[in-house]
Amino acid sequence: MDFLKSFIFPLKMRRFRNMSVFVAISIFIICTYLAVVPITVKYRRAEASISKNGYLSNDFTAATSDFDYNEIKAYNYEVDSKNQVLKASTEDIKVFIINATVNEKAYTFNFVFDLSKDKFNQSDDLYDLNGIEKKEDSCLILFAKNFYHLQNVTKQVVDGVESLKVTTIQGASYRDCAIDFASYQTTNEMLKGVGNALALLYGSMYITSFTLTAGLMFFVLPLVIITVMWLLLRKNGSLKKFKEYYNIASISMIVPTLVAFGVAWFWPQIINFFTTAFVMYYLFNVWRINALPLDYTPEVNQKTN
Repeated sequence: MDFLKSFIFPLKMRRFRNMSVFVAISIFIICTYLAVVPITVKYRRAEASISKNGYLSNDFTAATSDFDYNEIKAYNYEVDSKNQVLKASTEDIKVFIINATVNEKAYTFNFVFDLSKDKFNQSDDLYDLNGIEKKEDSCLILFAKNFYHLQNVTKQVVDGVESLKVTTIQGASYRDCAIDFASYQTTNEMLKGVGNALALLYGSMYITSFTLTAGLMFFVLPLVIITVMWLLLRKNGSLKKFKEYYNIASISMIVPTLVAFGVAWFWPQIINFFTTAFVMYYLFNVWRINALPLDYTPEVNQKTN
């Protein structure tokens, strides 16, 4: 019980001030990993991204259309996952304008197949390049030989003048692409298939972004806080060495991380408050430890009194 208390109470926590720095670093690494686990598990499933309409995935999966899919299937489009390229029986540019309904609202999906295009350019206006009318409730997805490129149209106001702006949402290679044009029998199946692939892509990108953010929050930022506290308090506090401040920080990280880990399964936004909680807890622990001599023990002093 006394050992468990040392992860919570500052004066008990002092016992870890001289532990190996490698142990402290390992604690930071494990805490970073734990923070990422709930997000990774959640966003590996397409449903999480679809619920957020990540990369318009909900628009695709919720759409219904009576467009004849045989018009697309006739060209034998196939994603070669091994070589990460798109194959077809033609390299001619093909444009398919699919009028659909998304949540009882008219929506247009523009599918462009251009196997001659081999370079991704985020600033391309795919609507203009392919002679497609810009509509607010629409998107365009280009399937080139080595990548696919998703854009949509939004309203913008410049100097009081309203106009339509084309925005690139994402461009990606065919690596791990789950789109299988040959297996779809209807346009609705194709739209759902593309939507699921976009959802998985969004989930992968979200996990990567979150992992980098977690690395900053759990590894880099604490190092900055530790350095500042060491420089400010080393001359007057009980803790003198940088190692001591670093070790106490690693122990201070454990409880907030476990709380965040448990809550994140139900409320992922808890991670946004983690840094504040950790910093406040760490500052309290350092202040409490530095306020008293290292040989001070509450039990002994209480008996003396």
